[in-house]
Amino acid sequence: ADFVASTQIICSGSSVDFKDFSEFGATRNWTFSGGSPASSTTAKQTVTYNTVGNYDVQIQSQNGSLSDTKLSSGYIKVSAPPPSPSCQPSGTGGGGGLRFFSIHELSSSTSNTPIYSDFTCDQIANLQPNTHYGVSYTAGNCNINLFEQLKLYIDYNNNGTFESNEFACQSNSFWCGGPVDSTNDSGLQFTTPGSMSMDVVLRMRAVVDDGSVSGPCHNPSSGETEDYGAAFASAPLPVVLLYFDARQIAAGVALSWKTASEQQTDRFVIEHSTDGKRFDEIASIQAAGQSSKPLAYRFEHNMPDVGINYYRLKMVDMDGSVEYSPIKKITLEEKLVEVQLYPNPVSDILYIKHPGEQRFDIKLYDTFGRLVYLSKSNEHSHQIRLVDKAIAKGIYLLRLEQSGQKIFQTKLLVQ
Repeated sequence: ADFVASTQIICSGSSVDFKDFSEFGATRNWTFSGGSPASSTTAKQTVTYNTVGNYDVQIQSQNGSLSDTKLSSGYIKVSAPPPSPSCQPSGTGGGGGLRFFSIHELSSSTSNTPIYSDFTCDQIANLQPNTHYGVSYTAGNCNINLFEQLKLYIDYNNNGTFESNEFACQSNSFWCGGPVDSTNDSGLQFTTPGSMSMDVVLRMRAVVDDGSVSGPCHNPSSGETEDYGAAFASAPLPVVLLYFDARQIAAGVALSWKTASEQQTDRFVIEHSTDGKRFDEIASIQAAGQSSKPLAYRFEHNMPDVGINYYRLKMVDMDGSVEYSPIKKITLEEKLVEVQLYPNPVSDILYIKHPGEQRFDIKLYDTFGRLVYLSKSNEHSHQIRLVDKAIAKGIYLLRLEQSGQKIFQTKLLVQ
């Protein structure tokens, strides 16, 4: 049993979206301590938390007589809204202002009409200490040649005042349109400090204006100020896995996965099974290690078994701790056409008979997925003299294709 949540740290009165991430669960029973509703049986559920505290989430997944339970203690952390800011910008405004702001997973498109907007409990960026982040924004008004600078502040100590050491970054130039990010302006990036208030929603302030922004209490003449939320978890998940997928391709099975963030992650070990119980390692992919951005990974298994194949990820942290993904199941057909192949195992000459009229390609892959033999045949039969082709002893994947589409695939043992 497993689940994913839209966030972990929220203000009281806010909601979290949960989704059942169990692989084989036909039904499920949720328990949301401190939440409303307190339980559910739906695959997706939005839960509201009105009281400050840390709350458990449990999901029990069932499929026939099989049952599995996952309990995450103190998973949801509900804090009071951040203190009211010591200053709230005012002014008449103008034709500019923020139209888009983004950091990590927070991405906000807003109107540039108000001088000041407060989104601290509605839009929250989940950040990590000692981590590098980039900022992106759209502001100004190119139609009237209005260019604006951005400055960003985070109230790390949660006291309602932006002190000098709580300045995060600023754009080096004034811009209109966008989005503009650190690839356009090197000033739009920063590294979070190692110490701050944890497990609460902090105030993060973005200020834009056509003149130099004097500070967090700047009163914009043409721009605006927007406050967002920032949260730092005391025990962040080493890997936040967005999805893990397996699908059949011409070369075998394509495995793909995406992480929302990584914290001290060492590697992803890809494991394979034919019975869903005993798993063997088939590959190891180096992880980014430390990332605050979504990252996508892919691996192709070129020697899957005929019939049912099971896959899972073993996510290994730098301290040796391990977490597993949900199991993915995929079924591969043994034959798409009737093909006679003999002998198998083979030591000298391999005979292939195919009933179709069209030519077909013969491909032989080793256990590393490397193509070691390729031939084209216009006839119903074909021979491979393994000695002449210097095919070493071992296990191979034999594949027949027509017009790039697989028509037959099987394992071949060369003795």
